[in-house]
Amino acid sequence: MNDQIRKMAEERIKEHEETQKKINQVRERFPKVKWPNVYSRPAAYQDGSTTVHIADRVAILGDTTIPEFNKEAQTWEDKQRSVFYAFASNQYKIVQHEEALLQMEEILTQLPEYSKPEIKPTVFKEGARLKIHVRFPEVNFEVGPRKEQLNPSVELRNSYDLSQQFLVRFGSHQMVCSNGMYAFKEMQKLSKKHRQNLDSEAVVQEITDYMGKFSEQVGWWDKWARKRLDASGVQEIFDAVGFSEKRSEEILALPLIGRGQETLKVIKTPTYWDVNSAVTQFLTHNIDSELVRIDIGERLPAVIHDHYKKAA
Repeated sequence: MNDQIRKMAEERIKEHEETQKKINQVRERFPKVKWPNVYSRPAAYQDGSTTVHIADRVAILGDTTIPEFNKEAQTWEDKQRSVFYAFASNQYKIVQHEEALLQMEEILTQLPEYSKPEIKPTVFKEGARLKIHVRFPEVNFEVGPRKEQLNPSVELRNSYDLSQQFLVRFGSHQMVCSNGMYAFKEMQKLSKKHRQNLDSEAVVQEITDYMGKFSEQVGWWDKWARKRLDASGVQEIFDAVGFSEKRSEEILALPLIGRGQETLKVIKTPTYWDVNSAVTQFLTHNIDSELVRIDIGERLPAVIHDHYKKAA
């Protein structure tokens, strides 16, 4: 029995060492990303001087680097901190951000027809959340009279604070700037609880299906780019999305990247595509909250498309 226990322990240690080796390799490849060291501990809380343990629960914690402003030196400095992410079931499987990235890369190797994808990981919320943006720069589509170029894109999201499951989201990348754009109709999200891995075969099939649907979506965007609306129509879209008067004015006055000093206000009768581009540009560059960007970014295309169909 002791030999069996010892063997199991040795296998676990070897498994951990292999995982850590892969994690370190990811960190070396993306040195600018502030990867947290995540771990779990038995869940407990303090009631006065008494520590109360919570049965069948664990606390998800992380050691990470947080920028803090040094008033004396008047500079930002990185400080090491331990942060609490969430309480979870003791059956909860932590999928580390680095493992999620490796799984996405493995999936992409099964899609040789979409060669040379660009991968950009971003960690935010004190290391709690990960977004991996994958763009396919060699898959180009053109929209509207200006022939603005778009690439299909895929995002993988992972979290330690239970804010979202391990999921894959589909969208597009507007090449004129770093806008992130979402399809007007809901593209299927693949998600699962944090136990093991994503079903790579299912993800490969969904990406393949999405690529096939993307040309249809570009066709709708092309129609948006050829139909204009007046100031009242623009305001109707802003109201439907839920923008305040102040935010609406900010978007109207926003110079469109790649188009000199053109704004929605200067254009006066912008196209539906112009409105979509202005708002997604605003979300990308002027909104700090990732949750707000995702929420509005997903609602906006449906609002624009509904307005377009009513005006047609």
